[in-house]
Parts: sequence; structure tokens; C-alpha cells
Amino acid sequence: MERLFRLADEAHLNHPERSDRYVQIARSISTRTRVRMPSALKHLFCRHCGSYLAPEKVRIRLRQGVITATCLYCGKQSRRPYRPVRAEQ
Repeated sequence: MERLFRLADEAHLNHPERSDRYVQIARSISTRTRVRMPSALKHLFCRHCGSYLAPEKVRIRLRQGVITATCLYCGKQSRRPYRPVRAEQ
């Protein structure tokens, strides 16, 4: 799965449909073999339309402990909590 996401990252500028296909293959491998996808990879694709979320295809907003990622392809939003890093005094 990590290899497919690496290929999607390399191909997203020249072939965006190919990078979406790599993500689709990685998701099907995950469900078919019943292996959890690593959490770092889960945030790299849209759960609604399945497209690879390259920096050009996503808008990220940080607000009150919530990361909101908006897919610019389908317009859906996904939210997840985060803890801001506090400076040591």
C-alpha cells in the first residue's frame, strides 16, 4: 500500500487519473486482505470520491483543535481532531 501511495504521489502532476487509480487499488487490497491501512495513508485520499488528495486538490483548515480537509474535486469535507503543539516556557 505504501508503494502505491508513493507511485500516486509521483504521478499526480502528469497523470491525475493514474494517481486516483493507485489509491483505488490500495483501498481494494486493504479490504480484500482485511489489513488496516496505516493512519498516515488514510488521510491522503478522499473517503467520498476516492481521489488522491494532492496539495492542489485539497484545502486544509485548522480551527479549534479540528483539521478540516475539503476535497476540491467533489467538495466534501472530512474532519479529524488534533492537538496543537504548545511552546515550552
